[in-house]
Amino acid sequence: MATQYHTLDMNEDADRESPRICASDIDVPSNAKNGVMRRLGYLPCLLLISSALGSLVFVACISFLWFANDDNILWNYIAIAGWTARTIAIAAVVLRTSITVQAGIASSMLASILLEDAGIYMPKLAVLSIMRAAAPAPYTLFRHIWPVIYTKNWIFSSLAAALTITSVFLQFTSTVLLADLDTGYVTGNLVSYPVTIRQAPTIGTRKWNVGVREYPAFAEYSEGMAADGSSGLSDTGLTLRAFLPISRQENRSSIHKYEGFSQVFDTRVVCVRPNITNLEVYLNSSLPVLHGSMSIPSDLRELAAASRLYGKDGDEFNCQVSIGALSEYQRYMYHQSDWKMTVCQFYGGSGHIQEAFREFNASEEGHAFLQKSYLLVNFTGDLLSPLGDIPEYTANPHLGFASLGRLFNDSIPGLVRRNRADWVDLYRTNGNYTPTEIRTKLSFSLCFSGFPARPFNISASSSVPPVEPRYRYDSDSGRVNFDDVRKQMLTSSGSLEDRGVLSLASQNWSTNWDGFYSYFHWMDVDSLLSMEDAGGAPTIHLIDAMTPSFARADISMGGLLLDILRSNGTTAEAMQSMLMVALESRYQDYLFFVGRTATMDRSNYSSQRADFVPVQIPGGQRRTANHAAGATQSYVLIMSAVFIHSVIVCSITAWYLKATTATLLWESWSNIAQIINSDTIGYLEKASAAKDSEVKAWMQSENLHLTSIKVKASPKL
Repeated sequence: MATQYHTLDMNEDADRESPRICASDIDVPSNAKNGVMRRLGYLPCLLLISSALGSLVFVACISFLWFANDDNILWNYIAIAGWTARTIAIAAVVLRTSITVQAGIASSMLASILLEDAGIYMPKLAVLSIMRAAAPAPYTLFRHIWPVIYTKNWIFSSLAAALTITSVFLQFTSTVLLADLDTGYVTGNLVSYPVTIRQAPTIGTRKWNVGVREYPAFAEYSEGMAADGSSGLSDTGLTLRAFLPISRQENRSSIHKYEGFSQVFDTRVVCVRPNITNLEVYLNSSLPVLHGSMSIPSDLRELAAASRLYGKDGDEFNCQVSIGALSEYQRYMYHQSDWKMTVCQFYGGSGHIQEAFREFNASEEGHAFLQKSYLLVNFTGDLLSPLGDIPEYTANPHLGFASLGRLFNDSIPGLVRRNRADWVDLYRTNGNYTPTEIRTKLSFSLCFSGFPARPFNISASSSVPPVEPRYRYDSDSGRVNFDDVRKQMLTSSGSLEDRGVLSLASQNWSTNWDGFYSYFHWMDVDSLLSMEDAGGAPTIHLIDAMTPSFARADISMGGLLLDILRSNGTTAEAMQSMLMVALESRYQDYLFFVGRTATMDRSNYSSQRADFVPVQIPGGQRRTANHAAGATQSYVLIMSAVFIHSVIVCSITAWYLKATTATLLWESWSNIAQIINSDTIGYLEKASAAKDSEVKAWMQSENLHLTSIKVKASPKL
């Protein structure tokens, strides 16, 4: 059946052959004109403006929570007070109210456009006209217009469907956004933190065979690596580090800022390629011992001076050689590629580093008697073990101890010296030597560091919670893994934030100082770094199974040094890290005394600290709030829905103002009266007790159910 169109005219003077909207008892002036505000209505207009403002407030509030960070005072206050979730919930209520109001008004406008512009089939005339007077839910409008049979244009159904989707989805705004909250860290305020230093024994014991399991957090001021070893010298550069006088690990790991007393260590280490002369080998305590002279080469003196290293003419040394023998329980810890290394210690020796706490003067030896130099000796080859046959060391030919003298005594001509970065290699290339002997090599590097400590009132801070890493067993490699520890220790491994190290604020480090003798006294530091003198050769073995154990470094120290060298770290970095672990072992002793019965020190030291406070923040995931969460997935979803919804509402409003002239929004009588004409009056009179389906059946029986009706103001005046 062809569609028929009828126009409901609002002008009483219109052609009476077309249906009129006005019954005879309604007087509508022929020159009546409806302005914008009259057609919109003051209440719908006010609600549209208010809901738009509500949406803007929501967007501003949520954007503030997602894009501000800990630097914003208000944001920090909201987070610490635990108001983040509440703020989101309140903002979501405002948005849901605004969206509901907008969807209702937009649905009324869309119904008006259908009646005045596109036309609607007669069975839906009454319900759509009522929708103009009372804001419907968009899904109610969609239910009545979605079948194509009821509309001329699919766009109406699409708009109603889009309004339904955005309105329903945005009812879950708080659920979506709260799912993005997780535990993160914001910074608290500085509060007083009294530091009571209790007296531990002034002179501690050697710490080489003690070590640590967790590597304590520390603060650091560094000017970066000064030399990488390629020129014959490696230099960590100025590196000042301070342990915080805070006893519990969880308290150290949560600290954001500390201001107060601490001992600051100058941990600079410089390693050079040494001159090794007059070398000879002898046996002592069943182990081979090297004896000779060591010095800083003349071609490196100027470079050494740039690293605050004062070189002298040289000194004699005695140092044991590693045989690389591991006990059963040690074998899983070390890598097969680990060097068979020993570290020997000397006071003064061939030079000393001018500490950062004094102005540099190359001619002033200063406290050189307190400084130590370390000769690192790496043995490449296989020696017979005094511990008996060990399977992995009997597969290849081995040298007897006596063979070392024939290979490395300088009195026998032909000992080759080869410079390799900050190492020098000694070996034989010809003569009456076996292939095993030719493969045997000794390598030397000479390192300097005093690790002096001075008391300062420091300021240390971190943008992330400090890290206290642990070495761990790696099941893939079957060896101990030091990756996390190496990252913390090496200044070249990344920023302080990446390493989880506190930043030590710069100050005048060479200022006058007075001693706080109970905490890392210089005699204590000197003692804990001392090596046992075994037969005139103060030596620490890094991997050998030694008896007594004091001659072997704990794996937390020696294993770390070997790991850094194996990972292409510089010799200076490796030595610095091992010495740091020895200090950390003693640091744990001081923490052990805190809280126990002990003699009080002469004073309490005033300090302040601010902690990282765990709170619920957008995009938390244990992150710190110094960076904003940004546009997370939840934020993008909600804001996209708000934007789409707003565009739809604005488009419908503009379309309504352009396409309609007769509708008075949310006015009941006019919207009912406009559908009364000769085609509808009979149905209206009979419909007082009828269902919609019954009215539709009456229209079908009279072939009027496909009659399209428009409500339109007459252009005639």
